[in-house]
Amino acid sequence: MSVLDLQHSNLTCVPTDIFKTEPNLEEVYLDANQIRELPRALFGLQSLHILGLSDNELTILPSAVANLANLREVDISKNGGCRAFVVLKLRSCCYRF
Repeated sequence: MSVLDLQHSNLTCVPTDIFKTEPNLEEVYLDANQIRELPRALFGLQSLHILGLSDNELTILPSAVANLANLREVDISKNGGCRAFVVLKLRSCCYRF
C-alpha cells in the first residue's frame, strides 16, 4: 500500500511533483493544513482509496473527484463551509462533511 501523509505540515498548497513520482498512491492525507484549492494532478491518482482533507481552508471540492473510480472515503470536514459539487457516481464512497 502506498500512503502519502502530509498532515499538520503547514501547507498552503499541495506539492504536485509527488503525484508524478508516486502515481499509484492509495491513501493521501492532507488534513490540518491551510490548503485553499486542490491541484488537478491529485485527480489523476486512479488507485486512490482514501483522501483526507479535513481542517483546511477549502471552499469547494471540485467535481473532478468523481473521476477517482477507486475512491472509497473523502473527509472534507472542518473546512469552513466547503461545498461538494460532485456527481455522486461513486456508490461505495463515503463523504464526511
